[in-house]
Amino acid sequence: MMNKQIQMTCSIQKVLEELKTAESQIVGLNGGTRGIIRISTECYTCYHWLPPVLKKFHARYPKVEVSIDAEYTHRPIEALLDGKLDVAILNCTPPPRNSSLRLMPMFEDELVLVLAPKHPLTAKNQISPKELATETVLIYPPREESTFLSILRKAGTEPERIMEIQLTEGIIELAAAGTGIGFLARWAVAPYAESGKVALRSLTSRGFRRVWHAATLRNQPTPPYVTEFLDVLSAYCPKQARLARA
Repeated sequence: MMNKQIQMTCSIQKVLEELKTAESQIVGLNGGTRGIIRISTECYTCYHWLPPVLKKFHARYPKVEVSIDAEYTHRPIEALLDGKLDVAILNCTPPPRNSSLRLMPMFEDELVLVLAPKHPLTAKNQISPKELATETVLIYPPREESTFLSILRKAGTEPERIMEIQLTEGIIELAAAGTGIGFLARWAVAPYAESGKVALRSLTSRGFRRVWHAATLRNQPTPPYVTEFLDVLSAYCPKQARLARA
């Protein structure tokens, strides 16, 4: 008798949980879902993506807050593993190998050299690392994690001067003034190149490409609104990358 009561209680609880799930899904379709998505990215430039992405996402989930935690830009994986983020946008190549992470490939882009339009190196279509040995390179801090410096040093090149600049706009302005050479995503600097403010060149004949990933925790359920946000983000970003390549 006791076992039957326990089974009946469990069945009732299961039905109630299913009803609650169904109710939340129906409410979600009506824009009533509430929640929060804590997000950070490895690149400050990526925050330029968010306004159009948020506009489209909030049309479906107007009551879901998207919290941008820029303080974790340099350590998004650690923050995600510590439970301080829900989504980490990564641009490292190759992506981290960690059984606790679920990685969703998003899109591929190219990093290009950003120079003043009249810089002598603009006479070339591609520039080798060795040709940057006498130049000032403009990087994001900290220099120990700079992709640009890592590529140059792997090629046996050490630039003459290194300037650490926090903002993408700062790197573009200094490059345009001839103060140094930056290394930024083509899609991020394409408008400045089109206006003639800067010139863009590939690093080596092969260029440098990277694949972006969205990371979430594997052992935690992903709410539907998080999946929707990632779908909107991954659909928007490739569009920008394609426009820049064109």
